[in-house]
Amino acid sequence: MKPPLLCMGDGANGSGCYRPTDHGPALMVSDEHWRAIAPLPEGGGVLCVSCMHDRFVALGFAEGSVPARFVSGPFAAAEAPPTRRQTNG
Repeated sequence: MKPPLLCMGDGANGSGCYRPTDHGPALMVSDEHWRAIAPLPEGGGVLCVSCMHDRFVALGFAEGSVPARFVSGPFAAAEAPPTRRQTNG
């Protein structure tokens, strides 16, 4: 059994978050935004959604300024329906 992936964020009181992240929702942001908040040099590490939020706020990112989407868990967006029917021929 492999150990859980634990959040590397600071946590609410600065003592470390350590929430398991491998069973929660995965939130994707651009590589550029991730590098701004990554816990390890060169974009390494893992953060829970709460710690991602806290780091963006601490850096002064305005509300709605970080494009993101959930790719797993109950908030993951379903595939968008086709906008038109495609036919062959």
